[in-house]
Amino acid sequence: GITVTFGDNVQSIPAYLFDSYTGYSPKVTSVTIGNSVTSIGDSAFSGCTGLTEITIPDSVTSIGDSAFSGCTGLTEVTIGSGVTSIGNGAFFDCIKVEIINYNVQKLTTALTSSSSVFYNAGTSGNGIAVTFGSTVQNIPAYLFYESDTAYAPKITSVMIESGVKIIGSYSLYGCSSLASVTIVDSVTNIGNYAFSGCANLTSVTIPDSVTNIGNYAFSGCTNLTSVTIPDNVINIGNSAFSGCSSLKSVTIGSGVTSIGNSAFSGCIKVEIINYNVQKLTTALTSSSSVFYNAGTSGNGIAVTFGSTVQNIPAYLFYESDTAYAPKITSVMIESGVKIIGSYSLYGCSSLASVTIVDSVTNIGNYAFSGCANLTSVTIPDSVTKIGTQTFVGCTSLAVVSIDSDTIAALNSSNSNLYDNCTIVYMKDTITSVGTYITNSFTLQGTSDKAGYKKYVKNA
Repeated sequence: GITVTFGDNVQSIPAYLFDSYTGYSPKVTSVTIGNSVTSIGDSAFSGCTGLTEITIPDSVTSIGDSAFSGCTGLTEVTIGSGVTSIGNGAFFDCIKVEIINYNVQKLTTALTSSSSVFYNAGTSGNGIAVTFGSTVQNIPAYLFYESDTAYAPKITSVMIESGVKIIGSYSLYGCSSLASVTIVDSVTNIGNYAFSGCANLTSVTIPDSVTNIGNYAFSGCTNLTSVTIPDNVINIGNSAFSGCSSLKSVTIGSGVTSIGNSAFSGCIKVEIINYNVQKLTTALTSSSSVFYNAGTSGNGIAVTFGSTVQNIPAYLFYESDTAYAPKITSVMIESGVKIIGSYSLYGCSSLASVTIVDSVTNIGNYAFSGCANLTSVTIPDSVTKIGTQTFVGCTSLAVVSIDSDTIAALNSSNSNLYDNCTIVYMKDTITSVGTYITNSFTLQGTSDKAGYKKYVKNA
């Protein structure tokens, strides 16, 4: 084989110089590119099957189309920091690549969905370990993207070193062999579809530096088992974790102000949701479907609203077709929560237990409507308002305990709190009981609940 060295006076490697696809070109086995070279032409080394490694120095700014395509013996690629343009199919069909050291500070010529820079790379070996070096600012959109994911590069691990700020949209889309990714505490933005379809990814740590998780960023990561979204994240994009069918635990940090539609849709194995969002500034709607069909293949979801939460947002767990409502079995509301939003737990028919703490002042319209498995509830002293039809359809709600003077004194039941109730406990300190209770229930001489008077529904 031939050893090629480009000396200090060479600025440009011409297009097609060692193009070997014809079968008649020189058998190049080793290439050294000097620090004076600034460009590598189209197909310059295309088909050089004997080439095993290539280091592109920092002086190079341009890598041409198909520059190293078909280099089927290539096992290691290092790309220097100065590159600003990478051509289509630059490393196309480099099927034995095992190591990619990517040090490009920032491309100025954007890649597109048809760039296919690493088409089919590494697919005949054990996979590729990719390192994004400390000189990298942005991992470019579409770097490892293939529209037909059967030809996506076989990347098994990704190490992102400190300095990287942006993980570009579609950058690792469809890399289904990716099992390990380390994201450092300099990344602020995880782009749309960045890790979408990385079906072998079992865990990911999102660092505190991240403020945005893009649309579909981790969608279809079917082996991802847990995710913690740190407090500095502001936005969770549409369908960000949709289709993560093995996800069991979700923790959402306090700083989130916007949660996109279907963010956790189809996460059918979720068992734990720790919701710590202080207050959303972008309101959810009846079509948000944030947790569509979540937890439906397991034993159900235990939801905890942490002490940082001020408002449980309207429509958080709402589905218009309640057959696809998340399978929530218990709700714990910690001290600090003031408002339980309208329709927030609407149609959660598996909900059997809810603890409402003595900081809640307002329970919104239809908040627990259709929670057919809920058997008892305590309305704390802090509650001053319960909305319209808040408990309509709670067909198993047989026991209600009232600690609130305001709610006890109501003369009507627009909230439907007592529709299916057989026993009402009123705290001993309550001084006024409304006519709805006194007309429909009978005060008992004794009570089996300490500190409460007992009312039993009239026959």
